[in-house]
Amino acid sequence: MKKRKMILMLVVIMSNIVLLSLSYADSSNEYIKIYNADGYVLDVTDGGAVNGTNIQLWTAYDENENQLFKLKDLGEYKYSFSAKNSGKCIDIYRGNSFDLPIQSGLNIDIWEDNNFEGQQFYFFSDDDKYLIASSANENLVLTSNGSYNGANVTLEEYNGSSSQHWTMKSVEYGDGNNDEQGDEKYIIARVYNTEESLNFSQILVLTLVLYLFWRILLKLK
Repeated sequence: MKKRKMILMLVVIMSNIVLLSLSYADSSNEYIKIYNADGYVLDVTDGGAVNGTNIQLWTAYDENENQLFKLKDLGEYKYSFSAKNSGKCIDIYRGNSFDLPIQSGLNIDIWEDNNFEGQQFYFFSDDDKYLIASSANENLVLTSNGSYNGANVTLEEYNGSSSQHWTMKSVEYGDGNNDEQGDEKYIIARVYNTEESLNFSQILVLTLVLYLFWRILLKLK
């Protein structure tokens, strides 16, 4: 009877350890910067936090929260970006009329998360860069309208130009650090492993925990 209680207790403890190890890998401090072909980044204008605040291009600065976004895997190859300064999502602007069609020429802004297709994007590899395409129409992609501070970003039909090419860098943000971790490090794993799966470190921790659990059970027999 005592052995059964001890085994049950160990199962509960080990389960909690596994859950903690899996959740720890998804760091809340990890953000990305999104660069155009000329090195300017997506930036929330003036750090605004209201619905409809414009997304522009700006020189990348280390301590600028306007330029940090968190990538969220929505499943089915779709992703959203939420701004660090407000938590609002990069959005294809249609005002309050979400039923309006997503079409070429629409502006890019931020808007509260509404789970509409205007905030959901696909990634496509193109000439070692990425296209960021609307989930409503894969031929409509985020496009730089120039490369200078304040240049606007809109949704346009794919034309193969460098104005539609983007790269991402992961940024570890916290404890005063804002260190870029290298081109594509964060994104590649997300884009090409879209199914829910464990990364290497999670598998290693899980294997170790299960091994220790097995050894303890052997001793209890």
